[in-house]
Amino acid sequence: MRFDKTAEINGISLRYETSGTGDPAILLLHGLGSDPGALRGTVASLSATFRVIVPIQRGHVPSGTVPPYTNDQLVDDALRLVEKLAISSLVAVGYSRGAQTALALAAERPDIVKGVVSLGGVSHADEATLQQDPALFASIERDGLDRFAENVARMLVSRKGLVTNPSLRDYAKLNMARHAPDTMIRLLRDYHAADIRPLLPKVKCPVVLVVGADDQMCSLRSQIELKARLEQCVVRVLPSVGHDYVGEAVAEVNALIAEFVAGLT
Repeated sequence: MRFDKTAEINGISLRYETSGTGDPAILLLHGLGSDPGALRGTVASLSATFRVIVPIQRGHVPSGTVPPYTNDQLVDDALRLVEKLAISSLVAVGYSRGAQTALALAAERPDIVKGVVSLGGVSHADEATLQQDPALFASIERDGLDRFAENVARMLVSRKGLVTNPSLRDYAKLNMARHAPDTMIRLLRDYHAADIRPLLPKVKCPVVLVVGADDQMCSLRSQIELKARLEQCVVRVLPSVGHDYVGEAVAEVNALIAEFVAGLT
């Protein structure tokens, strides 16, 4: 994907890709620090039947990196893009950080969002993460992103994923390490400060929560707790899959999304 389309939105140039036709459209929201280009297999599969839009979200080059990176800001960026593209009906599919934004988008605009697929998303950061943040941010400021990127990459990929595709961990590490340290700190700080639990009662559309059985960053327990706060929700567990959903299980993820969207029409 070239991401050669640009929309001037909320003070930044937002790069995006769009392909296919159909209604509702599918809005794909990538994770924090991840490479939107990793979604190319999902876009190629889904755009044969649906219209697919993939923005490179604020804070991720080559889109603008002007903060803040709060849910309110990311939701508004997405809505402005949707308006520019004259989309009146969509399914929001979010990975990790993007899943939280997708759910917030559904809460804010139930007239537009007809369904949500969450790939390893959580409603808020747990207490252990918040307690570790000061030391993490100090480490990034002092040493740069290499050690942080190595730790994240180690957690992203399941044991099976490393056997079947050993390059996944290196790919994840490179994606994390390419960001400016101050941008990554702000991305993490705004993400960890977010808590969408108060918004969840406003999500009235169907939701699928997808979690990998070997996901070290998003537990099945967190998904069960999230499900309890949503009106129409099911949880789908992918066996032997870690947090790198489109890297480890792209065919399963694509089929799940296509089935879900087709069931809404």
